[in-house]
Amino acid sequence: MKKAYLTLLLGLSSLIGYSQISSPDTVCLNTNVTYSTTYNAGSYAWAIGDVVSDASGVTASNITGKTSYLPSGVSVQYDNGEYYAFVTQRHGGLLRFDLGPTMAGTTVTDLTNFGGALGDSTLGLDIVKDASNEWHGFCVDGKNLVHFYWGSNLSSTPTVNTMPFNNSFFWPYSITLKKSGNEWLAFVVNRQFSNIIRLEFGTSLSTTPTANTISPSGGFLNAPVNFALHQHAGIWYGLITNIGGGGPGGGDKLVRWNFGTNLKNNAPTHTDLGNPNNQFSNPRALAIITNCDSTYALIGNENNRKLTKVDFVGGVISGAPVATDLGTLGINSQTSEFSAIWHDNKLAMFGCSLDSAVVVYDNVISLPVTNSSVNFGTGNYNKSMSVGGTYNVTVFCNEGSRSGGAAFCKQITVLGNIKVAIKEQYDTLVATGTPCNSYVWSFNGVVIPGATTQKHYPSEGSGIYTCTGNTAGCSATSNYMYFTTGVNDVIKSDNIIISPNPTTGVFNVNMKGINGKVAVQCYNVMGSLVATQSIDVSAIGSVATIDLSNMAKGVYQVKIQAADGGNIVKQIVLQ
Repeated sequence: MKKAYLTLLLGLSSLIGYSQISSPDTVCLNTNVTYSTTYNAGSYAWAIGDVVSDASGVTASNITGKTSYLPSGVSVQYDNGEYYAFVTQRHGGLLRFDLGPTMAGTTVTDLTNFGGALGDSTLGLDIVKDASNEWHGFCVDGKNLVHFYWGSNLSSTPTVNTMPFNNSFFWPYSITLKKSGNEWLAFVVNRQFSNIIRLEFGTSLSTTPTANTISPSGGFLNAPVNFALHQHAGIWYGLITNIGGGGPGGGDKLVRWNFGTNLKNNAPTHTDLGNPNNQFSNPRALAIITNCDSTYALIGNENNRKLTKVDFVGGVISGAPVATDLGTLGINSQTSEFSAIWHDNKLAMFGCSLDSAVVVYDNVISLPVTNSSVNFGTGNYNKSMSVGGTYNVTVFCNEGSRSGGAAFCKQITVLGNIKVAIKEQYDTLVATGTPCNSYVWSFNGVVIPGATTQKHYPSEGSGIYTCTGNTAGCSATSNYMYFTTGVNDVIKSDNIIISPNPTTGVFNVNMKGINGKVAVQCYNVMGSLVATQSIDVSAIGSVATIDLSNMAKGVYQVKIQAADGGNIVKQIVLQ
């Protein structure tokens, strides 16, 4: 989708100095350029060119359908060159899908219930890597928070620690982990209490967190089941899916919270978005997809098993919702939770389904194949462009993650091969071709002090003048053999006609009003004499013929000098 950059600039104006793309605005052809962002994320997907992000190409397929599995939570991660999907089982247990380096693997390892640590109400799952590059995961089980610790390698079997939260949890359905500054936070959705609990870990995920109930201003949740974060213009928002029931604000609906700039705000502003276009039927799974000119939510419905797309008017999450039915996409699964991951040049979402399936929703976003890259853990991208033009550069940070993704864009100009040519205009040498930011003139290989503009008066005399033009780090150089002219009353410019000009090799020098012997000399841009002819105009006529058929294409100087010393220089182009 081509981005509307006016909207982009307006939307990102308040993010100046926050976290955008650092790179030159203008870059040179075939020059390796580093693009970077300071946004703190676990995945970075870079693209130069048009990105397809409107969900029209989403496909879906089941990667397992074992009736013994009751998937209730899912988290997909990339570690040491391998993809892994971890799935919690509703009646207790953790599965690891070894997807391999291309996400095509099919090996499933049952890590069991860790001696009963995972009970019959195991729900949700989120996995993150901490500042020490060690992996932690959390799920909820009844009134308990369960901590998985893998260390530095997700292929290992994690250790498990159970922490009771008897007074805070009641039918907790999902958990979302987020690092805010140096502090780790988790948001636990309580279906029965119809609230969300924020857990505060401090700087270490290995500590037992403190619990705080978030009390929004202006509205109610009702049977909430999923929660996802999103940041725009420095403001944090949360979306919550609710699956109906009685009480205040009941029914299938989507709720938006505005935390302001602080995720520890205990009273976010509450906006009830309702059931836009009546597309929800027990909405559960939730992912927020953002591009520089659009933001939408993908929601998996439990009852009708369809996928719903909720666009936000104006392309920002604070806009009004408009829902579209994307259908079942050929599957028959009631997806309850999403986890997004990049592979190849596409964003995929894994979904756990309460009816015993793990679903892959692919092609959520498609990047241009030749000018894109996905990095896990580093915010840099190096790329050289071989074709000049204007390009859109986009970086997706933690795209589709429940902890909040972000997209940043900028426009760059890739200069084609810049060209500089020297032409003589009256008594001045002029650098033509690509307009440059600066120029450097030299005479016979020595830089001329102060000669830094597009024009130079050749006061140094006859010789080789060189001009180097520079713009955006790109440069081009041209040479010109200059002769001081001694035009007298005998040789006038109008009396010398060179044709054809340009020429493919042979050209004529027609001289009018000249008598006696004349030397016609042809020089290349390096000042070398490449062709010459001496004629007696009064004896053989007024035309000299020069052949440059064996010479390189380019610009040549033709010097016509009479016996009395008068001379004039003309220019010819050999094609």
